Amino acid sequence: MARVSKILDDFSGSEYYVDYNAGNDSSGDGSVSYPWKTIKHAVESGITRNSTNGDRINLKSGYAHVVTSTPNVSTYGTPTVAAPLFFQGYTSAANDGGYAEITCSGTVSLVDTNKPYLRFAYLSVTSGGYAINNHSYTILIECKVESTGTGYRPYYGASNHHQAYYCTFVSNFTSSPWWKAFQISGGGELVNCLFLINGHSGAALKSNTVNCLAIVNNGTTDHGPVFTESDWYLNTSVVINGSKNTTGRHAFSGGYARMIGCYVQGADTAYGIERTRMFVGNGYYDCTTASTTTSYSDPFSYYDGVAIYEAAAQA
Repeated sequence: MARVSKILDDFSGSEYYVDYNAGNDSSGDGSVSYPWKTIKHAVESGITRNSTNGDRINLKSGYAHVVTSTPNVSTYGTPTVAAPLFFQGYTSAANDGGYAEITCSGTVSLVDTNKPYLRFAYLSVTSGGYAINNHSYTILIECKVESTGTGYRPYYGASNHHQAYYCTFVSNFTSSPWWKAFQISGGGELVNCLFLINGHSGAALKSNTVNCLAIVNNGTTDHGPVFTESDWYLNTSVVINGSKNTTGRHAFSGGYARMIGCYVQGADTAYGIERTRMFVGNGYYDCTTASTTTSYSDPFSYYDGVAIYEAAAQA
């Protein structure tokens, strides 16, 4: 947690407050004593962007913040690595660990933007569409991100560099088995994350994983490749609770990934792992075959594995 705590504790930008129950967009000033009511007002009208250290929108815990129209982050400006934009839950003061609930109407999103350097912490975000649709350099900390719709992914990042720590992603996606609950273009990092797949999408694309679990409830419908096109997987497990899996729909697939301590369990799972460099304590249970290809020779050494463990410990 040291790395995650540092992200939150080192923030020194401007603090703003939104309280959907007690706030007022007309008379409020965004302070903890006089909060605004809606996230949309805070993003589009309330905040004067702090271009030096960034801004944090603190969202009151205890009841749902209803988002009826996707906030336009473009009107806020463009966050930077030094001056990010935070969306974070609170109970009585900023960064006190309060957990805020956000309910997006219809297919509305909490954000749908091409802006980088957004941060989300201590939030539960639910939408019938994309719950969060963001561009790049995004960090999520202790969030639950869910899409209740059958044609949308919970989290979508159109570009690279997305990180999630201690998060849960819930997908009910049925439109394509190739799409993922955490769908990005590359450069992903997932630590201690849970994926609940109710349908036939996969869990994550192009994201290295540490201590992650995907539970796929695909029934009699094909599930997609669950984890795919990554460099390495550490202590990551896939449990498939379904009876159908067509050729190519693997638990781990593509990219010739390194794997340490990974586990696959599936009911009638014909394809467990494909095109990976398997080593160090991987396990299979109730799978017809462990791999559709032979193991590749791999210069990746035991000491490299230790380095991955050490890097994970910094999260």
